[in-house]
Formats: sequence, structure tokens, C-alpha cells
Amino acid sequence: MHGFLGTTVDLTVIVVYFIGILAFGSYFARYTKSTTDFFFAGRRFAWWLVAVSGVATTVGSYSFIKYSEAAFKYGLAATQTYTNDWMWMPLLALGWIPIIYYNQIRSIPEYFDRRYGTTVRSLYTALLMLYLLGYVGINLYTLGVAVNALLPSVEILPAATAVAVFTGIYVTAGGQASVIMTDLVQAILMLIGGIIIFFAGIYHLGGIGEFWGALPPDSRHSLGEFAGKSSISFIKIFWQDGIANSFAFWFVNQGMVLRFLAAKSAREAQKAVLFNSLFLMPVAAFAVCNAGLVGRAMVAVGILPENSDASQIFVTVSHMATFPGLFGLIMAALIAALMSTADTLVNGISSIAINDIWRPYLLPGRTDSFYLNLARVHCVGIMAFGLALVPVFAGFATIYDAHGAFTAAITPPLVVALFLAIVWRGFNRAGALAVLLLGTFLVTISLFHPEVIRPFAHGVISEIKPGDPAYKMFPYMRACYGILVCLTVGIVGSWIGGWRFNEPAYPATGSLSVGSLLDLMRSFKNGEPDPDGGKEAITEFEILPGDSSDEVIVPESLASQIHARPGDLLYLCDCRAWLGGLKSAHARVGEIRGESGPLLVPEGLVVDGGLVRERPIRVEKLM
Repeated sequence: MHGFLGTTVDLTVIVVYFIGILAFGSYFARYTKSTTDFFFAGRRFAWWLVAVSGVATTVGSYSFIKYSEAAFKYGLAATQTYTNDWMWMPLLALGWIPIIYYNQIRSIPEYFDRRYGTTVRSLYTALLMLYLLGYVGINLYTLGVAVNALLPSVEILPAATAVAVFTGIYVTAGGQASVIMTDLVQAILMLIGGIIIFFAGIYHLGGIGEFWGALPPDSRHSLGEFAGKSSISFIKIFWQDGIANSFAFWFVNQGMVLRFLAAKSAREAQKAVLFNSLFLMPVAAFAVCNAGLVGRAMVAVGILPENSDASQIFVTVSHMATFPGLFGLIMAALIAALMSTADTLVNGISSIAINDIWRPYLLPGRTDSFYLNLARVHCVGIMAFGLALVPVFAGFATIYDAHGAFTAAITPPLVVALFLAIVWRGFNRAGALAVLLLGTFLVTISLFHPEVIRPFAHGVISEIKPGDPAYKMFPYMRACYGILVCLTVGIVGSWIGGWRFNEPAYPATGSLSVGSLLDLMRSFKNGEPDPDGGKEAITEFEILPGDSSDEVIVPESLASQIHARPGDLLYLCDCRAWLGGLKSAHARVGEIRGESGPLLVPEGLVVDGGLVRERPIRVEKLM
């Protein structure tokens, strides 16, 4: 093809990959029979599948292009954005996941509805939709940049449109199951591709010593200068990415909430968080940044010219360091990375539209199949809206600047409102309204009068060119200003609400802030939780024809083996561990009958879980 950076072999590899991932993702439409399947994938998956597919979403956030560009300009300090999530992981694993899982919360706006009522829910929904739709736009823009780098004759918007159509097909068909399974494949491919580039680049440079020696001294620091002008200075990254964006990504991002809720249990979701933060994220940081570092070393020794385009350095280094076929595979990994974030966001936004707008307010009381079809229609509309935002983000100097300015402006009210609601039981409705209304107003003021940010800027000097819009001043430190003013109005608003208007501090029922785990488990089970959870056994099963309940009949021998009692929650799963829970179902012990024999499973559970009659199943007591 005219203008294609690679060879015919590379183009063939990319096309074959696209066709394969489309067929693979669309295959899982057979597991999507309800809105629960479409958004939560039946809450069936093992921790490792949730973790690995989740890192695809994280890395897929335009990371290869964005962080390779940053590493080429600023060096090893570009990795700090991947290593500052750890501070939120204890609250995520021990606080937020148990709250949303055991309360069976389907979305973050629903959480606010239970906590504070419909007014707060509506305000949060509006801001959250703005945040997520903007995220779709910046991902599609980056997809266009990536394809344009491969095919210079194809403009950014048409390229983004083509990939958006492709991604939308399998998301619309299979929902969360398709997203998780395709992201699993894409995560493996993108991590391997990133590592291959590094070793291929080292080979071209002559060895690891030559690579390190060729790097300029200021490219070897793991942290940027404290308050410099560069986009990678420490204090800018700390506030914009470490505080605002990291919390927004892991807690506020509806796509990630759905990913954790797709796990078979809260404990499996917690395992996924731990594995992700301790192992996968450091590997991902290395995978997405190293092409920029290798490119900088190649410039130093004369392999690449001094005027190499930083925004295309990932593609340039990949083409330089690899051979035909492998380059095509790496480019497929790049596009896969971007697609894996877009598909998660589209599914998450569709979930909010159905569960927080159409189902409760605009079209209540319809059948589940109606909402399922409506969700699929929304996936198409979301992609179209994201494409409309591509020209907006194209106006920034770099993808890194576009992302940083967007998240710093939109996330503070979302982050503060949810953070205070999770950790502070005294945070009442008045405080939540103050954050979402007054806090959003104060952040908006900073877009037009950025001088209000200067007292919060930690010495950062922000200069804009004549004629540039005011919002380009202090784009990163706006996150610091926004977080602090929203915290202030939230705390003061809660105090005034409690003192002046007798606002209740906490709902009378449920546990929607950090508190007793036993209370959450008790509410989830509708009974006393059993401390002996987690016991499992392999058994044969027989079908109870025509039974659509979730209650199984357990023989005494199996009940004794897994310590099961009537009312306990069970997880029935195909014995093939590599499926990761794809063929599985949740059940409740209805009756313990007979000395021995097979487990008796209702026909409805067998069909919904995809269990195979000829195969034994693994039975695990969850609670």
C-alpha cells in the first residue's frame, strides 16, 4: 500500500490480527443473554483473567505513543506515572471493592443514589459522562495518530473512524465478556511486543552498556525535576496523575468498576488488584517507555537523526529495530493497546446510560432484552461522539499535554466526592452537593482565570504563547487547585449541612463507607457469613429439568467436603482452569440430601453458565 511504513508482510500480519480479534471478540456474543451478562459478564471470572485483561485497559490508555514520546523527551522519569498508583491500592482492595461487590452496586451513580439520593446521583452522572466521553475522544485521537504514523497517506480522523468501527463491532456484539477476553489476548501481545522492542533496540546499539552510555545524563533519572517547565516535572505528575488521574482511573472509571465486578468474588477482585499493582504495572511501565529511551540513545549515536519526531518515536524505533513480520506484529500490539481502553470505556459508558438514565428515569419497566438492545445502540452512539472530539484533542502540542490538561480539569470534583463518601461517614448530602456544584464552578473559573491556580502551583512557572487560550496555563497544577478547593468546600459543606440543616451523616441501612467487612458480607448473603469459605471439590453433576432457580441439591459427602450448609453461596465452574471461569455459574445451597451421589443443578444454571454435562465441575464455597 502506498505510503505504508512497513512491508507487505507487516500489512498482512496486521490485517490477519484484526480479522482474528474481531472473530474472537464476536464469538462471546453467545455468552451475552442479559444486561447482567453485557455489563458484568455474569460475575464469573478468575482473578488472573481480570488482572491481565485489566492491565490491557491500563496500558491501552494511549500509553505506547504517549509514554514513548515522554521518555524520548525526558528520559526514565516518564515511568513515574506508572509507579504512583500504589498509594491508592490498599483503599481500592480493602475498601472500594468490598463496598461495590457486596452491596451489588452496578455503577458509581447508583452508589451516590443509595448514599445521598437522586439529585446527587444526577449531578454525578452528568460529570462522569463528560469525563468518560472525553476519555473515549482522546483514545480515538491517539488511535488515529498511530494509524497515521503507519500510513501517512491516511489522515488522523479517517484512521480513528476505521478503528472505532472495528472496535465497536465486537463490543456491541459481546459486551463485557468480549471486552475481557479480547483484552486478555491484547495484553499478552502488547507486553511481549514492548519487551521485544527493547531487546531488538539493545542489539542494534551493541549491548546494554552501549545503550546506557548513550543516554544523556538527565535521561537516567527516575523522577523529573521538582517544579520545572517540562510536562514531566515531579510535582505536576504527582498532582495530575498520582492524585487525580490515578484515583479517577481505578475508582471513578466505570469501565474498571465493571471489570472488578466481573470477578467471581470480591476476594478474586482483590487478588487481581494485588497482582496488577505489584507485578503487571511495573512490567507495563517498562514495556511502554523503553522505545523512547532506545530512540534517544539511537539519536545520540547517530542511528536516528536529531530531528526525529517524538510523537512517532515508538513507530520509528520499532521499524528500525525489527524485521518484516515482527514489525507488523508490534504495530498490531500498538493498535490492540489503544483498542483495549476504548472497548472498556464504551462498555462502561453504555452501562451508565442504561442503568442510571434509561432504566430508572426515561424508560422504566421495560424488559431486560429491550435494555440489552438499547445498550448495543448506545455503543455505536458513544463511538460517534468520541470521534467528534478528535479535532479538539488534535489542537494540543502533544498527546501527553492533551491528556494531562483534560484530566486535571474534569476529575477533581469526581475524585473528591467519591473519596470523601468512601472514607468519611460524616460526609453528608450537603457536602456532596457542595463538591459537585461549587467545586465544579471553582474549577471552571480556573479555566478562564488561571491566575487563581498560582498560589497552589508549588513554584511551577507556566508560560503560554500570545494568542493561546487561558486554560493552557497551569494545565497540570489545575489538579492540585481543584482537589484542594473541592476538599475544602466538601468538608465545610458537610459541617454546615449537619449543623444548620440537620443533614443525616449516613444512611440508616447498608454499609456504603469503609467499615465492617462482616456487615457487608452479612448483607450480601442475607445471612451469617461462614468463616470456612473457599473450600472446593471436584464432582459430577446432574440436571434438574425445567428448574430455573439458583438452588442446588448437595449430597452429604460433598457438603462435608466443602463445609457447606443450606443457604451458603457456591461457585460452579468447568474444571478446565485455563478458561478462567468463562463456563461457570453462581448457586445457593438449597438442600442437603442423601449420603452420596452427584450434585443436582437446575437446568437454568447449566444453560446460563455454559456447563458441559459430560464434564465434572469444580464446586467452591464462596460464603
